[in-house]
Amino acid sequence: MKKLIALLLALVMVFALVACGQTSGNENPAAPNDAPAAPNDAPAAPAEDNDGLKYLTAGEKWPAETVKVGVPLYDTTDSSAIAGKAYFDYLEEYLNIEFVYSEAIASAEDQIAFVENCYISGCQAIMGTYDVIGHTMIDTCAEYGMYYLMGPSNIARMEGDLYEQYKTNEYWLGGYTQGDLNYFAGYACAEYLIEQGVKKCCYASGGALFGVEMFVRGQEGFYQAFKDANYEIEIVELPGFPSDEWFAAQANILADKTVEAVSGLATPNFWAQPLANAGRDDILLVSGSGAFDQTNMTAMETGVLDFTNFGNVEEQGMCIVMLLNALNGDMDLVKPNGVVELIDANLWVYDNYEEAKAVYDVTSGTEHLVNINDFCSMIKALNPEASFEGMLKIYGETDLDAILARHQSYLG
Repeated sequence: MKKLIALLLALVMVFALVACGQTSGNENPAAPNDAPAAPNDAPAAPAEDNDGLKYLTAGEKWPAETVKVGVPLYDTTDSSAIAGKAYFDYLEEYLNIEFVYSEAIASAEDQIAFVENCYISGCQAIMGTYDVIGHTMIDTCAEYGMYYLMGPSNIARMEGDLYEQYKTNEYWLGGYTQGDLNYFAGYACAEYLIEQGVKKCCYASGGALFGVEMFVRGQEGFYQAFKDANYEIEIVELPGFPSDEWFAAQANILADKTVEAVSGLATPNFWAQPLANAGRDDILLVSGSGAFDQTNMTAMETGVLDFTNFGNVEEQGMCIVMLLNALNGDMDLVKPNGVVELIDANLWVYDNYEEAKAVYDVTSGTEHLVNINDFCSMIKALNPEASFEGMLKIYGETDLDAILARHQSYLG
C-alpha cells in the first residue's frame, strides 16, 4: 500500500509538470520499480592542464545524468553529520551527484517516510548513515527499487543467518561500515579513563536505550573495558539525545562534584557550554564519537575535549564509489565474490591536539584524506585499472604521510 501511494503521488507530480508545460530530457524513463539505470556516457579524456584532476575534465561533471542519494540522519547538528555534509558538498563540486538529507530521524515511521519521499524525488539509493529499523531497511529500499548503501548503521553488523539471507540481495550494495568500530571506540574511552584513575563517570548512552546498534555496541565496549581490567568505577548513565529533559538531567549530573568525567555521546556540541555554565573545567570530556571538524579541534586546543575517537567521515564516500560502479554495471568492484562485502572503517584515536590537528588541516583545506583523484581512481568507468583491492587499500590507509604522497603521485 505504501508503495502504491508513493507511486500515485509521483504520477500526480508528473501530471502537474506536464500541465505547466515542463518537458523532460528523457523520452523513455524507466519504470519506477526497475533497477536504477546505469549512466552510460563515457567522460571526456582529461586535458593536460586540468586543475590537478587526473580522471575528470575540468568544468564538466560526470556522470551525464544526476545520481540522487538519500541520507538519513539522527541529528542534523551532530559534528559527524556536519562533517559528512561538507565532504559530500566537495564531491558535488566535481561529480553529478545530489545528496538529499532527512530531518532528525526519531522513529521507524520517520525513516520509512523519508525513504518514500526519496523514492518520489527520484533517488536511486539510500545511504545508511543512521538506521532504526534494521534489515527491514533493505526490504524497504528493494520495494521501491532503490539501492541500499552500507553506512554506520546497525545493518553493518548483520551476521549469521540474517547475513546469509541478505548477502545476495541485488539492492544491498554493502560499502563503508562501522562494523564493530563503536565497540572499540567505547573500549578505548574506558581505557583512557582507567589510565587517568577516574572513579566516577557520566556515560551519555545516546540511543542505546532504544536498541540502536551503534550506541548499544559503544556502551558494551565501554563497560567491557572496565570488566577486563577489573577496574571499579561508578557510572551515572544519561540516556537519549539532547532535549529540554536531557539538558536538565545533564545539569543535575554536572552539579555532582564527585563526577570526574563524561564519556559516550560526549561531543563538545552538547557539553562545552553546560560544563562552562557549571564551572566544571575539572571534568574530563572523553568522546566516543566525533569528526575532524573545527568544533572538536577548538575543544581539544582549549582543553575542553581531552580524548576522542574520530570517525573519518570521508570513508562514507566508499558507499558512493560502490554505487557509481554498480550503476555502470561494474559489479566486480562492488561484490567481487558475488555477495555483499562488510568492510570495517578505521578508528582514529587522539589524546593530544597536535596530532589531531595535523590530520584536521588536511581535511579542512582544499585537500582531503580521500580526494577527488582518489575517489575517481576507484571508478572503473573513469579508470579502467580500478580494482576492489585498490579501493580497500585507499580507504584502509591511516598514515598521513603516505596519503599525501599518494596525492602527489597523481600530479606526475
